[in-house]
Order: sequence, then C-alpha cells, then structure tokens
Amino acid sequence: MLAALGVYMGSSLARYGEAAERGSPAEMTPFAGNGEAPEFYDLNEALLARAGGAWNRLDTFLARRDDRSFSGSATRLLQGATFGSLRHRYLGRMPAGTTT
Repeated sequence: MLAALGVYMGSSLARYGEAAERGSPAEMTPFAGNGEAPEFYDLNEALLARAGGAWNRLDTFLARRDDRSFSGSATRLLQGATFGSLRHRYLGRMPAGTTT
C-alpha cells in the first residue's frame, strides 16, 4: 500500500510502484513479495537472530528486548545500518528526483 501511495520502498520494489501508478494490479503481484525492502528485512532478521529468535519465534526476542546488554547491542546494530547498509544499499539506489 505504501509503494502504491508513492513511498520509496527500495529499488527491488520500484516496479511494484510503477505498476500501481498504471493501475495494473495483475502486474503488481509478482513484484510485491512481502512488500518489505530487502535491507529492512535483513536488519529485522539480524535483530531477531541476535536474540535467538526468528520471524515465527518471537518469544526470545520479546524476552530479551528490555535487557540492557541486548538493547545496547541492537542499538549499535541499527546505528551502524543507518550509516551503512541502509544508506548505501537502500537510499543509495533511490531514483533521481525522489524525495525522502
């Protein structure tokens, strides 16, 4: 839905937004996947794995999220991604003329 509204969701989902603009729902399905930019998916998976969890096993993440050592390392991971993979792999591929 966000891509259809014009929110930049990453280069891999750009075709989804283009199909939405044309009003071609049949073209949108093959490109949509889960609608999450791969860079955010990878980051979410890393955070869950760091806590010993997975997308279908959140209990360990929920149990550890308030632990200071876990939250500190998770914060450092997110900070690093903000100035690393998210900046270069996600925003670095944003089409010219797109605003954030």
